[in-house]
Amino acid sequence: MSFKNLNLKDQYDSDIDNLVDEFYLPVLSEAISYYRRSGFFSSSSLAVAAQGIGELIRKDGTMKLICNVNLSKQDHDSLKQAIDDPQRFLEESSIGDDLDNIEDEIELDHVEALGWMLAKGFLEIKIAFPKSNKGTYHPKVGVFYDGENYISFSGSENESFSGMLNNIEEFKVFESWTDKGRDWHIRIWINLMMNGIMLLKRQPLLICLKLLKINL
Repeated sequence: MSFKNLNLKDQYDSDIDNLVDEFYLPVLSEAISYYRRSGFFSSSSLAVAAQGIGELIRKDGTMKLICNVNLSKQDHDSLKQAIDDPQRFLEESSIGDDLDNIEDEIELDHVEALGWMLAKGFLEIKIAFPKSNKGTYHPKVGVFYDGENYISFSGSENESFSGMLNNIEEFKVFESWTDKGRDWHIRIWINLMMNGIMLLKRQPLLICLKLLKINL
């Protein structure tokens, strides 16, 4: 199935739409890559979208995330353990024994699932610091790829439980096979290359974890 077979709206508003059931899950379920720029990130978002993340994993897909320096202590520790000794993390993890039901395992322990995805290569993560050292990294943009087409969104929500379920959020959707979407994707990829990545201080994740603002 292709993104073109999905019946998506041009804009979603949590006041009237179910952002997870109507957008995230159907798009993630068809994607092989998910690129996300988020001001704040929490592994709780993996549990919220577990069904779609499970489909992404079963297709051997990847999630590539850029976020700012704010992480929970639990997420920080899971990432650090996966980086320090990925083989040991995988051997001791209860995640991944049954890929046919991986979404159930993600829902049960999204913190451990975060480290497992990193250790297995299903997740790539970069911590972003503005060059000026002023303010914080705070974009909210996502891009999905199905092997041929792109769907992107830009709006107010972070990649977190609250952003996806609890808050009042809205975002616009762009499809690469439409005129409006084609122009948008040209602009967004230029922005990703010139502003979102290259002009940021990108540090190795292990170094970044020592600099993070841990939310206890």
